[in-house]
Amino acid sequence: MGRQIAQAPGSGILADLCPVNMVLLLHSWKLTSLLFIKNFYYDAEQESIVMYVQKLTDIHLHSRLDYEIRPNSNYAYIIVLTVIAVFLLIIAAINFMNLSTATAGSRAREIGIRKVTGADRYKLIIQFIGESLVLTLIAFILSLLLIEVFLPSSMT
Repeated sequence: MGRQIAQAPGSGILADLCPVNMVLLLHSWKLTSLLFIKNFYYDAEQESIVMYVQKLTDIHLHSRLDYEIRPNSNYAYIIVLTVIAVFLLIIAAINFMNLSTATAGSRAREIGIRKVTGADRYKLIIQFIGESLVLTLIAFILSLLLIEVFLPSSMT
């Protein structure tokens, strides 16, 4: 079964538990939650209050509890943003291929001179792939620099 993480009700304390200690904690949890409800809720509210164990991995995206420490995000936002990101990457790849084809057409004179001087098809393919990889590497490094510059200001 492996190790599990548990959170004590109302305390915000997280504990790393083995299965044996989990059973002991759950029994003490019932008593703790009953005492917590009895001490902090009105008599009319006590019957409608339910406390339960929540997996640590579900707290950020799947929790819909009242009085959370921080507001939670929504899993649908992650899906929508992922679809948009993949769509933008596909558009960028198609655009890159179109621009490469357009530049290759305008470089026909250079290709002709290279073929006349003895370059075979394999060397030309390697040249174009190498140029594409260098351009991609430069764009990647530039994007990392832009992230380092603009991300701290967007996080505040």
